[in-house]
Amino acid sequence: MMKGWPHDQRLPSSVEPLLAVMERAESLNDPSASTLITCRDGVTATGVMMALFLLIERIKLFQEVDVYRSVQEIIYARPEFITSVDQYDLLHEAAATYLEAYNTYGNFN
Repeated sequence: MMKGWPHDQRLPSSVEPLLAVMERAESLNDPSASTLITCRDGVTATGVMMALFLLIERIKLFQEVDVYRSVQEIIYARPEFITSVDQYDLLHEAAATYLEAYNTYGNFN
């Protein structure tokens, strides 16, 4: 369960809860198991989390931050997942925080 994102808010107050859930899910990574991401309304938090997972995966695999492409891939499957500029901005902030915390681009100086 995610803490820091009250169910009555469209977005969390910071990106740390999102990154904590992502880190927790990755720590439980078991190829024979699936991870279920859901939220109260089935779209708001789920869409942001799925876009974040895709965005971080893109950073790790391709060393690129492409929020637009990550969001496009998500809304192609479920248009209601990402519906506001605030969600998009939150993903940019999460990517920046992730990069600062994990120094993924340290070798590009």
